[in-house]
Amino acid sequence: GLYLSPWDRNQPCYGDSPRYTAYFKNQLGERFHRTKVGDDEFHVTFPFVELREERPTKIIKPLNLAQDEATKILEHGNKWEFRIRKLRERQAIPDRVLFAF
Repeated sequence: GLYLSPWDRNQPCYGDSPRYTAYFKNQLGERFHRTKVGDDEFHVTFPFVELREERPTKIIKPLNLAQDEATKILEHGNKWEFRIRKLRERQAIPDRVLFAF
């Protein structure tokens, strides 16, 4: 499983926003990396991928909801649904992909 919480009051730099943001990103970066997933014919770059033996085991994809029109949010989500479907057909991704909002 995966649990990473941005709220860690026990961390000495908690409360110092720039330092704590860097600390939090480093924690995430120890486990997840920006990686191209797929094959030569079809691939997608994800910002947060955990690999085991060169295969993705966990994927996190933040969705950009900062659109000026609701239709653009739906189009963005539909593009990612298509990409995930294509990668699944190629058995290139794990059963679950976490979309973060």
